[in-house]
Amino acid sequence: LLQEDIKSLRQQLAERDEEIATLSRTSHTAEASSAEARRLKRELDGAKKDVAEAWRQSNAMVEEIREELNGKDSTIENLRQQLDGMQAMRHAHRHATVEVEESLRQHRQLEAELREELLEKDRLVMELR
Repeated sequence: LLQEDIKSLRQQLAERDEEIATLSRTSHTAEASSAEARRLKRELDGAKKDVAEAWRQSNAMVEEIREELNGKDSTIENLRQQLDGMQAMRHAHRHATVEVEESLRQHRQLEAELREELLEKDRLVMELR
């Protein structure tokens, strides 16, 4: 009977040792998992900082490009105004050229008429002599 009690107690002791071993492995696994979780958390925090910095740099670049575009828009607007002015000047020159050509035509016509009159007067003078 005592041997059966000893055997039973040894069996219980072996079961307790197995439970302790299992709990110990579980504890080590939990500690390893916890350490891995902490490492992953540090990596995640680092990645978040990297993303935040990249986002900040990206926003800065977008702002620089916007400023550059605004400058180019201003340049384009200035060039358009200059072109409008040049086209207006060209139109005015064209109009003035037409007026000068008309005036020149009128002067030539008047010159031709005056030559005819002069020739007529010269002829009359010759006849009177």
